[in-house]
Amino acid sequence: MSINFFENSCKNFSSLQEFGLCDKPHPIKEPAYIDEEKQNIEDWIAKVENKNQILIDFYAIDNCVEILRPNGETESSCDGMICYKDVFNLDNIIFIELKNRMSKGWVKKGTEQIKITLEIFIKNNNIGKFTLKVAYICNRQHPSANNSSVAEIQKFKDETASLLNTNGLNSKGLNLKIDLKVIVE
Repeated sequence: MSINFFENSCKNFSSLQEFGLCDKPHPIKEPAYIDEEKQNIEDWIAKVENKNQILIDFYAIDNCVEILRPNGETESSCDGMICYKDVFNLDNIIFIELKNRMSKGWVKKGTEQIKITLEIFIKNNNIGKFTLKVAYICNRQHPSANNSSVAEIQKFKDETASLLNTNGLNSKGLNLKIDLKVIVE
């Protein structure tokens, strides 16, 4: 059975120069979403900077796209992805995991969620059509990566390179960024 990552019921969009990505805290099981209201900035887990005001589609994945393990349990996935055509009309994709916690292990957990999502995405879509392929983990409690994340970032790049190369792409892997700002260019 094919998994549709581009389900319209999971899609939000914006062309604002700046907007937020939000995800309600556990145990609420609602999809992540775009918020364009600056008065809600305290709810934003990530801020998207879209200096060229390109139309950006945000597709919620977690709690929206049904991804099941072979045993029927729900698979752990990242919160969503941004898809857009850049100023050169090239297709780009950004996988995003949103966190809002202080506890240890959030980078490792986030990278696993993105890798699982990427693997399933590749099985169901032509990822080769995207020029830019990037991943972000955004944690409101930790605004940017620290030195302890460097090894995890490199491991992620190596593992995603292996995954992409087995699917016929000559890739060095996805860059993983740990930041509150998601930059769209």
